[in-house]
Amino acid sequence: MAPSWRPRDSRHRLGHADLPPVLTLSWASIPWRRICLYPRSDENSTYRTLAWFKKSLDPLHYPVSMNEARVWSVMSTVPTRDQALNLARIVVKERLAAGAEVTGPVLSVFWHLAELGEGEEWRVTLRTSMTARGRLAARLAELHPWDNPEISASPIAWCTDSYAEWVERTTTPVEPES
Repeated sequence: MAPSWRPRDSRHRLGHADLPPVLTLSWASIPWRRICLYPRSDENSTYRTLAWFKKSLDPLHYPVSMNEARVWSVMSTVPTRDQALNLARIVVKERLAAGAEVTGPVLSVFWHLAELGEGEEWRVTLRTSMTARGRLAARLAELHPWDNPEISASPIAWCTDSYAEWVERTTTPVEPES
């Protein structure tokens, strides 16, 4: 017996009531459904599993707004490898960033002082918490060799809770002992 296709309105089960109805396969009508990796005892539990899986892959499910992201990636570029390493060491030692990556050289093309410029730069990518982001940006601007450096930040859309806790714990200012 061939599986029967029939329209099924699964929008409410999957949490997407605003989407138009789609044709879905009735799991109960598939004789070979037992070959699924995680067979379920009834049709409803299959839909719950699919809803969880779909939600877990949905990038809009994770916090990405400036007010909700716990971990931030802050990036800047400098002219040399030594300057990049020095910048990274200082801000990590001062606990403004939990960690740093130095990559390069990268080739840059830019408009500066009314002319086209090209050059090699070294990129410093820092991981910090939402509470330390402003202090880190201010310190980078203070330490940077250029008058108008690129200092940009992006929220990390998702990371493990243990990683976020480590970043927050690492970038919390240390209270001086009395």
